Amino acid sequence: MTQAIRKTLVCCVLTASLCTTPLVHGGIYDIQENAPAVGGAAPVPELYVGESDDVGPQVALEEKPARLHLEAMLDSQYYHTSNLFLTEDAPSYGLEEKGSEVLLTSVELAGATDPVAMGEGDFQPRFGYRHQWYDFNSSEESSFPRYDSNDFDFYVQTLFMEARYRYRKQWIFEGGFDWTQLSYTTGNSDFYSEVVPHLGVRRLIPLDDTRVITAGYQLDYHATDAEPPYSGIPSNINDRTSHGVFVNYTQSFTPQLILQPYYRFQFTDYSHYASFVPVSRTDYLHTVGASLTYYFLPEISVRGFASYDVNDSTAKDNIGPVYDYKKLDAGIGANLNYRF
Repeated sequence: MTQAIRKTLVCCVLTASLCTTPLVHGGIYDIQENAPAVGGAAPVPELYVGESDDVGPQVALEEKPARLHLEAMLDSQYYHTSNLFLTEDAPSYGLEEKGSEVLLTSVELAGATDPVAMGEGDFQPRFGYRHQWYDFNSSEESSFPRYDSNDFDFYVQTLFMEARYRYRKQWIFEGGFDWTQLSYTTGNSDFYSEVVPHLGVRRLIPLDDTRVITAGYQLDYHATDAEPPYSGIPSNINDRTSHGVFVNYTQSFTPQLILQPYYRFQFTDYSHYASFVPVSRTDYLHTVGASLTYYFLPEISVRGFASYDVNDSTAKDNIGPVYDYKKLDAGIGANLNYRF
């Protein structure tokens, strides 16, 4: 397969996937953050004012200074995706939906302080490094384009800084800054990088001791630099602003078993797309999914998950359905998360 086709297809896959929710498949981070109860875990702060009234008055003997903790995370998930290239079946445009198995391995090291009291809430900064490997194994034949599944293997390096302010236990305000670089596994060449400032807010709505609804909004701006597959295409053609709204329902059946269905809508506007072709590009992405997670220990869990994406792009009106797609992912994963 030529380098130009490889770059084109990989960039299509990656820019679409980088527009989606930053959570690992199944929303494991959101589960750990919002679960009503996780067996053996450290006590979770009140989900609503007055939740601990029956405990009685508490007396703080000494206020301890906030400590800096080291967090280490290892996550691995194996899943099938029904649409590797994130496109429609459109033979007249040379497009075919192709499925693939995907092995995604993530390692993260981060530093975080204890929450610091501030007004009627608490503030907590966090910073670190994340490394991810994407390995594909497609068993489906392709007449166009010709490819080997390992042509698309790549790894991701991310440096991040973020902070969270939890107000009255029910509101969470977040902000941060990420730098990400993508490189092919074969050849070890960099082909995409981006800087992403982001802001978000979440509202926790407890229903009882075992059920919580979380709703939120996130704003991202992606300042990108990509290796263009053809001359004349600007390297920042993937610059974009994304607005996402989501709602999660978290149900704790037992202290160890947690179910989380979710829905997310994302509106993405591409800033410089018209510099390539004289059309604007705006994508509307709907995602529904669910995960079922079991905690053997507070630090060790396994999960099953499934998600379904539907993307509609205005670019199809001028250059065809290349950016419209439907995609089903389903698989299993395991997670180890430890704090020193």
